[in-house]
Amino acid sequence: MSSAVVNKRNTLLLTKLTLCLILIVLSAACTPSDELLDSAPAVSAPGARLELEYTMRLSDGSEVAGGSDLSTLLMTIGNNDVFPALEQALTGLSVGEQGSVRLTAEQAYGARNEDALRVVARDLLPEEAAVVGTVVLAEDDTGEHSRVTVREVRGETVVLDLNHPLAGKDLTIEFKIARVLPPDEPSK
Repeated sequence: MSSAVVNKRNTLLLTKLTLCLILIVLSAACTPSDELLDSAPAVSAPGARLELEYTMRLSDGSEVAGGSDLSTLLMTIGNNDVFPALEQALTGLSVGEQGSVRLTAEQAYGARNEDALRVVARDLLPEEAAVVGTVVLAEDDTGEHSRVTVREVRGETVVLDLNHPLAGKDLTIEFKIARVLPPDEPSK
């Protein structure tokens, strides 16, 4: 074999070897490192901030929140921002994952308390709010705000139900984790 043929063969072999090495280096550069994966905020980590899309339904399937409005909730794991059973269902999930959780009335807004009815003067409410079923925002003596429902209108008085409007109701929450926000990223 002539030296020209050997040189050409060696050059071709060296070129193939170089291309293989380049491909190996490029594929290694495109593979996420464990360090990068470990730095991504985990949904299960206390302090992880989530943007959650959700729909809340009653046990009969009627929608009470979210859904077509594409309701978004910003929450932080461990801050008691949501029902504990929902927070537990989110644990271990990643961005884009979805699921649902069924909550008993006690796990959601609690059982109805029939002692939580108050009779107040009708003139304490705006005229348009003195209608059975109207939910109004009320302020107590400490400055706390809560929703109360007009249960009955009796001439010059109104019966207000201080229970949360969904108290005593079982709920199903369907959810999707839209984003996991880093601790220092402001919410949109």
